[in-house]
Amino acid sequence: MSRITFFAALVVLMGCQSTKTPTLPLITELPDHSEAYTIIWLGTGTAYLYESGEYVRMESGDYEFQVTQRRYPNRWISVKDGHWRHPDYDFGNLPRDRTMYFELAFTPDQQGVEVDMRTSMGPGSGRSDRQFRAQVFEIEMADISKFAPYNRMRITQQYLYESGRLEETVELYKLVDGVEHPYLKMEERADIYRPTTLDQAPTVMGGYSGQ
Repeated sequence: MSRITFFAALVVLMGCQSTKTPTLPLITELPDHSEAYTIIWLGTGTAYLYESGEYVRMESGDYEFQVTQRRYPNRWISVKDGHWRHPDYDFGNLPRDRTMYFELAFTPDQQGVEVDMRTSMGPGSGRSDRQFRAQVFEIEMADISKFAPYNRMRITQQYLYESGRLEETVELYKLVDGVEHPYLKMEERADIYRPTTLDQAPTVMGGYSGQ
C-alpha cells in the first residue's frame, strides 16, 4: 500500500471538497444558537492501516481535532476540524487541515433512536440510545471512484459524560456484494468542554492564577 494512496484516503476522510463546493451549508444570516446545548470536543486520532489481515499503526497519519457540537431538540449539528502535523505527512500539496460537517436528525422508536444524517462526505444513517451515550453511524461516501479502496465510513461513539470524555472509532472500508473489506481505522479520544464563567483571570504572566 503506497503512502500516496493512504493520504489520498485521509483527505477524503476529513471531507475533502473542491474550492467551488463549500463544506458547510451556505447561509444568508448568522444562526441563532440560543436554543442549542453546545459542547466543544478537543482530542486526537491515531491511525491504523489494514495490511495482511490486521491493522498496523501508521503514526504519520495521526491528527488533532476539535468538534463544535450544537444539540438542538431532535437534531444535532457538528463541525469537525482536523490537523495533521506529523513531519512525514508529505503527500504533495494536499492541505494538512480539513473540515467535516455533520447534521443529524433523530426519530425515537421502540428500540431507541433512529438517526438520519447529512454530511459533507455523503448521506448516512445510524442508531442511538435515548440518552445519546452509544451511537453507530454508517456513511455512504459520495463522488468516489469505484476503484477506490473504500466506499463506506463507520463511526462508533461512546459518550462517557460523567468522565468528560468521548471515545470514537472511525473505519473506512469497501462494501462489495455485502462483504466488508477493511482499509483504514482511526481511534479517537476527546475531552469535553462547556461554556462557563470564571471567578478570576485564569492566567497571569509567568503562570496560572493561584500558583
